[in-house]
Amino acid sequence: MNDRYAMSLFNSFLILIISFIACTAIFLSLNSSFLLIHFFFLFAVFIVILITYFTKIAYGLVGMLLLSFIQLCYISYEYVFYRQFSLSSLFLLVISLLFFVSTCFIIYPVRSVKKENTLLKNGIERLNAKESEMFLRTIQMYDQDFKFCSETSARLKVPLYTMVIRFHDWNHLKNTASEEELEILFRLVNETIAERTKQGELTYLLDSVFPTWGILSFSEELSQITSKGQISESLSQKLLSTPNIDHLNVRLIFGQGKQKDNESQKSIDFLVQAFRNMEDYE
Repeated sequence: MNDRYAMSLFNSFLILIISFIACTAIFLSLNSSFLLIHFFFLFAVFIVILITYFTKIAYGLVGMLLLSFIQLCYISYEYVFYRQFSLSSLFLLVISLLFFVSTCFIIYPVRSVKKENTLLKNGIERLNAKESEMFLRTIQMYDQDFKFCSETSARLKVPLYTMVIRFHDWNHLKNTASEEELEILFRLVNETIAERTKQGELTYLLDSVFPTWGILSFSEELSQITSKGQISESLSQKLLSTPNIDHLNVRLIFGQGKQKDNESQKSIDFLVQAFRNMEDYE
């Protein structure tokens, strides 16, 4: 559920509950008969609302239906034995139901937002665990390393290269593969990139949501082309030898950027240059 919509729903029904409380207080102050039994029913409604909040809405609904039945029995008892129809008891029955319904409309968006936040937190923790497991640097570390490598490139007058790697059709792959299969595939790509990069080349996991890997290197352009072939071939072999994901059609796309010794760039500009040059490697 959208956070803004959930907050609007919460605020609207909170205002309704406050209005119901004000109406109940005014009505009871004007009608002082049977105050004890009315306070008893109001306390019972409060208990049902607590049960609903701390357990499930279904449990609260059962409790509310039972309480409404008891209130109807009390109204019938008053009418049969005392020949009087109590408007205050009827008002209390209606307001109790409105209290419960309004509370449910507050509880639902709150729980939805909590659930989404929990899923998001677990997802972040899982992705962080993947990064830690494969010892891959993050986008923040890429920015820091780029500054050092860029200064080194200018000082030694050697070109600096970056390579970015993505899946060819990540959205299709995400929709067709299970979460377990994607995790295995994610690990295989990490392993392949780590194995096929040369000493002195720095590898990064730039984006975990839309999986993107990056490499910083002083290697020559011909060496970069060789690395593309090695990574693609090695990943294909690993896929064929991995039973759970050997049916997946996985292709990687590569992009390359180059910083000459007389150029001054920011890390984001360097990455944009590589993304603009992305292409399949057959």
